[in-house]
Amino acid sequence: TGGNIAKPGCQTQCGNLTVAYPFGIGVGSGCSIDASFDLTCNTTYDPPKLFIRSGNIEIHKISDSEMWVTNFIAVRCYDQSGGVTLDNYSWTNLETTPFAFSQRNKFTVIGCDDFALITGSNGGDFSSGYINECDDKSNIRRCYGHCINTAGSYNCTCRPGYTGDAKTPDGCRPISSGSKFPVMVFTLALVFGFLATLSGVIGIFFGIRKRKLIKLREKFFEQNGGVFLKQKLNAPGTSDAVIMFSSDQLRKATDNYSEEQIIGRGGYGVVYKGYTSKCGKAFRLLFGGGGPGTSL
Repeated sequence: TGGNIAKPGCQTQCGNLTVAYPFGIGVGSGCSIDASFDLTCNTTYDPPKLFIRSGNIEIHKISDSEMWVTNFIAVRCYDQSGGVTLDNYSWTNLETTPFAFSQRNKFTVIGCDDFALITGSNGGDFSSGYINECDDKSNIRRCYGHCINTAGSYNCTCRPGYTGDAKTPDGCRPISSGSKFPVMVFTLALVFGFLATLSGVIGIFFGIRKRKLIKLREKFFEQNGGVFLKQKLNAPGTSDAVIMFSSDQLRKATDNYSEEQIIGRGGYGVVYKGYTSKCGKAFRLLFGGGGPGTSL
């Protein structure tokens, strides 16, 4: 929590102890968060001593979330025959208070045939002496937004759609549509920029792939006598005897290499039949990799 702060006009010092809110000096003085946090400064001692409410439990050290107190030691003494010679009881009842024992306490019993007991529960809104500061309606701690209680402190943030300091009045202001517009423009620009870059990369990829395919076809054409075939076609008297068809014309003639156009299979591939026209004439095509063992 914050520093040692008390309500305005309230006493903060008792002897060598400084009392911080939510505690307050004076029973019924209104200086604490509620009556269960009232303390008494007994000035009949020199120096004055601090006690819980108007009781006799002395406070030796105090912060805004913890206090250190002492109580009487319970004692039972026996004589040699087993009779009780001294029997002093002692207890600390926190059932009706907002306080709880800290885990730094050590509960100790010394002797034989003795009994000590701690009872209670770990429920409720309080936990290791802390209060729920989000329920604090005083002027010391106030949250004008969304309050989340934590151990010994709290978080205060503006509600969705607002921004600013939620711990001050009018500190949270609506997020204007104008402030959203640059963010939207930046987001759209980022998305379109990414899509443009992705499209460019994909276009380059397919362009390179297409060029490689063209070069590969040219290589196969040369390896399979394509240059010699072109020379024969260009020779006098052979243009009508031999006709070359492009791959697109063959794909169209065979209905995209349909299985219904297959007429046989050979050692070098599949033999297709097809129909096409060139120069106003109709042709019936038989092509493929027939070779040895061709079945037609």
